[in-house]
Amino acid sequence: MTTRKTIIQQLKNDMSEKINVVNDYDTDVVDVRIGIVNPDKFPTRPAIGLWSYEDNVVEQLLDTEILRNNKFIAYGYIDVTEDYDDYEGLYDFAKDVEKFLYSTDNTYHNDTLIMSTKTNYGGISTPVGYFIIFFDINYYQDDF
Repeated sequence: MTTRKTIIQQLKNDMSEKINVVNDYDTDVVDVRIGIVNPDKFPTRPAIGLWSYEDNVVEQLLDTEILRNNKFIAYGYIDVTEDYDDYEGLYDFAKDVEKFLYSTDNTYHNDTLIMSTKTNYGGISTPVGYFIIFFDINYYQDDF
């Protein structure tokens, strides 16, 4: 049974285990949490937060199956230096999360469809840089 809770928990597990240099990413993620978490609550970085902010019925396909659309936010924090011209680590980290979302490292890649990804670098300040990615996952609910 696929639910919003199982999807976000699996995303957390997959990101924690897969986003690292051993798996051909540029970033070694050290912490992934569910919820809206301030950067000072992540004792080590690079870190990712995940949040599901909307879940909608797209279409009722059968009496026992509904196509749903779940909207998520993935946001990342990374330590930065005082050299404000060096955005490389922040850009690589955001690129790694986007790469993960579209790859088979994401358990739901084959079962769901990533609808859109938008990256906002927002700004960079010492000692933490951040990005936000908005994405959708469609899934079938077959329990009522």
